[in-house]
Amino acid sequence: MNTKMKRRTFLRRTAFASCTSMIPVSLLVPQPIATHQLARPELLQLLDDPDAVAAIGEAYLASSPDPHTVTSLTSLLERRLGSLRLQALPDAISARVKHDFATGYTCQLNGWILAETEAMQCALFSLTRV
Repeated sequence: MNTKMKRRTFLRRTAFASCTSMIPVSLLVPQPIATHQLARPELLQLLDDPDAVAAIGEAYLASSPDPHTVTSLTSLLERRLGSLRLQALPDAISARVKHDFATGYTCQLNGWILAETEAMQCALFSLTRV
């Protein structure tokens, strides 16, 4: 058995190992999305008024026939968004909001017409707000 490695093979393997070791594992493996990341609706940034966003969330919870908890809303949003990496969350939410509007999956809360996804995020925000 020949245990000697050719120089070319050694250089290729070393270069490959160097390149792959620079890629963060978090980019390769989908990370679970935490509740606090889902509970940050874009509306919060646009309005810059956490009380208004929480009030919209409370209105959604009051209008919903099903009782919602942090766990149930997180699960609903995760199912709506599908499995994705954390870095893709803003784009996935934006795409889902557009889809909600396109399909008429909206609700009117406190004078706002919101996509159902946005309303769920506001409700989650109101439940997790400290």
